[in-house]
Amino acid sequence: MSAEHEIGFENMPPNAAGGGVVEDKDDIEPWRAQFNKDIIAEAAKHPEIELIITDGEDKTEKQVADVENLIRQEVDALLISPKESAGLTGVVTQAIDAKIPVFVLDRNVETDKYAQFIGGDNTVIGKAASAGLLDKLKITLALTSETQGGLTSANGVATIPGRSAKRIIVNAHADGFFQGGDDNASGLAVLVGLARYFAKQPQPAHTLMFVASGGHHGPGNGPTSLVAAHPELKDGTVLILNLEHVAYADIVRGKVRAPDNIGMTWETSVTEAAKAVGVTNESPFLFDLWKRASRCYGVATYQSAGTTVSGDLGGYRPLNVPMTQMIQSGTFYHASGDVLEAVPAEGLERAARFHAFFLEQADQAPESLIAAGKGTPYQPIAKACP
Repeated sequence: MSAEHEIGFENMPPNAAGGGVVEDKDDIEPWRAQFNKDIIAEAAKHPEIELIITDGEDKTEKQVADVENLIRQEVDALLISPKESAGLTGVVTQAIDAKIPVFVLDRNVETDKYAQFIGGDNTVIGKAASAGLLDKLKITLALTSETQGGLTSANGVATIPGRSAKRIIVNAHADGFFQGGDDNASGLAVLVGLARYFAKQPQPAHTLMFVASGGHHGPGNGPTSLVAAHPELKDGTVLILNLEHVAYADIVRGKVRAPDNIGMTWETSVTEAAKAVGVTNESPFLFDLWKRASRCYGVATYQSAGTTVSGDLGGYRPLNVPMTQMIQSGTFYHASGDVLEAVPAEGLERAARFHAFFLEQADQAPESLIAAGKGTPYQPIAKACP
């Protein structure tokens, strides 16, 4: 006896590797297998109904093809358990447009024109399952770490040719601990911004060499390797500017005692942490430029400057040329608190604008001003801010 009605059932058993879904296979979730048995048993009670079951084989494209085939067969109803909501919405809509009632099971589709959705409310199920149990729940966490050897690092270098082959090197190390928001995503962001800016400007007097150095927190030492690989830098470099820890919000002791009486809470200030300025040769000209950082660009620096240039510049010392930077090591230095959220966008902009000014002035200045040491007579440039 031929069936009076045909019902298509497109099933998608998670973790199924293929084959008929009517089988109770080990790789089909138990509730799926039971679902198939129940629907087949129920259909058997109605000889006027022919049940057509297809298997999506855990592939969205297979499900789409199966449903398209069922539409061509003009089935009287369609039951579908989608693998993906968005991926099956289109073909389900085609079935609806073909006047085929669609019943969606377990996972919904992105239309509400189906005949019925059948599925559980996971929120209600979760509340019922956990009722009275959360207070008794105990979780044990274990953290393991691994030290790996044989790793390598590399430098990234971009050059803007100048009218002179002599170089001004701008450096920022490209690696960091944890998120490395300030140390050194902030310096790297300013490095990239400066490279893009100067690439659009008239040709500089000196060749500008932008170095994203590797091996600061990992294997190797980027600047040391760069100097060793390029001996021409020895006599062809005028100045090295390092960008490191350039824009981090200040972290201060709060006024509220922390839980368990372990001390006062730490708070993020609306101001930035002050940076220490260093100029290795104490050039009066370079010190004069640094005075503009706070006065003209709002960059937070200490009131006094010195010759110390800690950080990534150590590898450049064999070049014996003036080196300069501003740097700070705040409360969460080399710690998990060095996060992106503590690096204000305004601070990055202030740092980028000042360093662009600094580079422009150094590039246009006589090289003798950059090389001049402490005590060299010097007439400061105009005090007005640009």
